[in-house]
Amino acid sequence: MEDNHETQGLKYRQIARSALEVGGFTGTRGVLLQYEDKQRSKPTEKLKSSSLAGGLTGGALASITRRRANVFPAVLVWSLLGLAGQGIYNAADSQHTKAENVRLSGDVQAPLWRRIFNSKWSPMKVLTDEEYDVILREKLRAINAQIEIVDEDIRGLSLPQEKE
Repeated sequence: MEDNHETQGLKYRQIARSALEVGGFTGTRGVLLQYEDKQRSKPTEKLKSSSLAGGLTGGALASITRRRANVFPAVLVWSLLGLAGQGIYNAADSQHTKAENVRLSGDVQAPLWRRIFNSKWSPMKVLTDEEYDVILREKLRAINAQIEIVDEDIRGLSLPQEKE
């Protein structure tokens, strides 16, 4: 019976710690970005704020839940995690913003695979329907010409046999 209470207590402590991590990080980051307009803050400001918020939250939680020797490593790790997470988000947001700007401007860029195949260095080329139709018509003309030549050869061979 005591094991069940201990595991439930451990579970609740883990949930509380996770809530403190998320809430502490988000709250600290919000306070740090408060001086800047959140919508207009630069990506570098967001990187600094997220890194600092991660470090402060990680250090605070390490000082509460662990020994004093674990505070500096926690600050370092959580700062790097905050920095990496914000950097990934900034990169994804930048790509999304570029795609939306292109979509809204109407200047649609060809997909990557099409640009690769249409480059001058590629041995292949993406054909439009009209180009493919022209190629097929040329091949059909060449085949018809070969058929005519073979027909003439057959007529030429059959004529001498009929004379005999």
